[in-house]
Formats: sequence, structure tokens, C-alpha cells
Amino acid sequence: MRLVEVVSALRLNDDDQQTLSQEWDDSQARWPGDEPFFLQPAYIAQACRSAALPEEAVRRSVAAAKIVAEEPALSALIWHFAHCLGSKEYPRSAIAKWPSLDHVAFDVQSEQLYLLAVLAALDRARDLYGQRLIPEDVVLATWADVGRWAAVYHERHGTWGLTLGNLNWLTNHLRCEIFQLGRLQFQLNSFRCQVRAFRHRASGAVLALSEDGLSYRSDGQRNGAGGVTESVGVWESKLELTDEAVLGNPILPVGQAIAELYRLSRDEWEQILAPGDPVLQIHIPAGSRLDFEQCGDSFQRSLVLFPRYFPEFEFVAWAGSSWLLDPQLEKLLGPEANLVRFLSEFYLLPIKSDGRDVLRRVFGEIPDDLARAPRDTTLRRALIDHLSAGGHWHDAAGFIMRQDLDWGKQFYRNQALPQFDKQG
Repeated sequence: MRLVEVVSALRLNDDDQQTLSQEWDDSQARWPGDEPFFLQPAYIAQACRSAALPEEAVRRSVAAAKIVAEEPALSALIWHFAHCLGSKEYPRSAIAKWPSLDHVAFDVQSEQLYLLAVLAALDRARDLYGQRLIPEDVVLATWADVGRWAAVYHERHGTWGLTLGNLNWLTNHLRCEIFQLGRLQFQLNSFRCQVRAFRHRASGAVLALSEDGLSYRSDGQRNGAGGVTESVGVWESKLELTDEAVLGNPILPVGQAIAELYRLSRDEWEQILAPGDPVLQIHIPAGSRLDFEQCGDSFQRSLVLFPRYFPEFEFVAWAGSSWLLDPQLEKLLGPEANLVRFLSEFYLLPIKSDGRDVLRRVFGEIPDDLARAPRDTTLRRALIDHLSAGGHWHDAAGFIMRQDLDWGKQFYRNQALPQFDKQG
């Protein structure tokens, strides 16, 4: 179907037409025929179950698909959405500009249509996973994220759907770029933190240095972390790389940057991690406790799956960023808490954040009044007390080098760093 016809039938505007024009011809060239399979009840039911959606969601999605099937323009648009979600060439940033269809006189919300698009895209995704011979149990565990986010939407709005933000995230699942292995998810990615890591050739110790020109507070956190920007005690990092040595500001494994400059001789230290290097990005899905042993098992499973099914992706480390890596948890929960044991395995790094994600994750949404927020768990009580006392949550990033994985041994906390040549 021509885009101009869809725009007219659905009363979209010029900006919508411009957004949808990208890959429109490609998506319509793949149109599956007069009775599109992705709107058939049998396909919808199977796709819902593959995505761990309950029977209520199956019924609602089948009903929504019936409405879509009766509107050629809407059918063409949902197919286009599905095509773009599964296309590695389609930029994820464009998804945020997709049009809302709530103004159209259909008895179905835009978020329900977005869910139908994801379900339609699972057919192409299955081919991608099949080409890699990914085991079925891994595929289904990974796709369960669709049901997880649809359930969040249902809890908040009373119907089964997905937001555009959900769609942006789920492109990873539809493009065969992320995998759930037990408790954790691992995504094919590149290292994005603004640090470089070096290993001492003799001892094997690891030290991270900040990239050049970053602003830090006196507490060693990025200026702006936790939504706190200071003007007193702020300093700027330096990093100079030569053939003979590296000069820079170290970041301790507990996630604290130091204002002193250290000099690392190239003869004694080698660079092992830098921005852009291939890593497995770690994600921690909601839904169950962060069991420490299960997390260790997930790491071990990743050491099997990726070399076997993605031998060309020679990742050098695992990396991630989250409120769960904030080292302040150590003071709030104690060293034996699963969250603390988990973050203590990482070489932690300070990052900028607004500090609000922890509220969304711990309470489901940002409380209007923290004093009235529920205190029914140890974490909630500790967080409320911390913030009420004037504290802030600054989040953190972290990495574990592939050769340093020794789950439970806190390699970076317990390593013996050699003496450094301090430059100031």
C-alpha cells in the first residue's frame, strides 16, 4: 500500500509521513498477502505464548488484530512497524517519533497496536535466532521480556500494550542482540564508559583511568551524579597517552575517582579496555530477587553461549550501568546482602545520572511523597531513610574483564595494586 494512502486514511500529518517514509517501500515489498498471517488468531495466540503473555492478553490481542485486519491502512502500518523493529538498518531513535493513533476512530489504543507490531516481528526474529541455532529455551526466556513489559503496562493502565520506549528496548530481542541466560540478560554491545583500564604486566592488577576533560566532585563522583551539581571542590580529569607512558586520574575499584595524577609506564602496564571495545552489556530484568549464585551461573552460561553461537564477537569484558551498582548500597544493606555481593564483583565506575531511576525501580513509580512511600522491604526502608536524611542516589557503572571472572572472590576489591608514580 502506498504511504500517501495510509497517511490520508489514518489522518496523519506531514511529520508522520516523513517519519514513516524511511524503509516504507522495503516493508511493503515484504507484505505477506491478502490474508496477512500476523493478524490471524492462531498466529497471535502462538506469538503471545512465545512472549510469555497470559491468556487474557491473548484474547485482547486477537480482538485488536481483528479490528486491524478490517482496516487496510492500519494493517499496512502495523506491518511497517514490525518490519522496522526487526531491521538492523532502521535507527532506533526514529521509533520515538512514530505516530499515535488514538485520534483514529478504532476501538483499540496505540499501545495495543504497538504490542501487535512486536508480535508480528517475532516471526522474523525466529528466523534470526534459528540462523544462529540458538536453543529454544534461551529464545523463549529472552522473549519473555515482551510479556514482562506488557504486564507493567497492564498494571498501570488496565489493558495489554507497550509504549514506544518499550519498543526501543525490545528491538534488542527482535534483532537477536540480547539473550536471557538464567537470572541475567547479556547484550552484544561496545564499551561506552568514559574510562580506560590497564593491567599491570607482572602482578595482573587492574587500574582504570578517567577519560580526559570530565568534571568530578570532591567525593570522587561525576559532577551532576544523583542530580547534584557543585561548584566548590570540583576538578577536571586529565588523560595523556604517549608511547612511553599514560598519565591520568585513577578510579578506584569502589567507583571513586581521585584528583591526583598517576603515571603508568607502558613497559609495566598494558591497556585492556577502552571505549568502543566489544563487551557483553549486562541487564538485570525485574521479577525476582537478585540471587547471587544464580547470577554467577548466568555469567558462566554466557561464556558458553557467545563463543559457540557468536564466535566472531570476541568480547573482552562484561559491562553494565545501574542503580543496583551504586556502592552506597554497601552502607545501607551490609556486606552479606545479595545486591552488595553482586556489585562487589565489579570494578565500579562513577557516572552521571539524575538519581531517579532507583525510585522507579524500587517503588514502581516515583513517589509523590517519599514520607508516605511503602516501607515494606529492607531496601525500601533503607532508601527512604537515606534520601530523607539528605542523601542522593548516583548510580554507577562497572566491568569485569573476561579473564578476571572468579565469581564470589571480589577480584578487584582484593587485588594488590603496585606502587604508583604520582604526578601531583
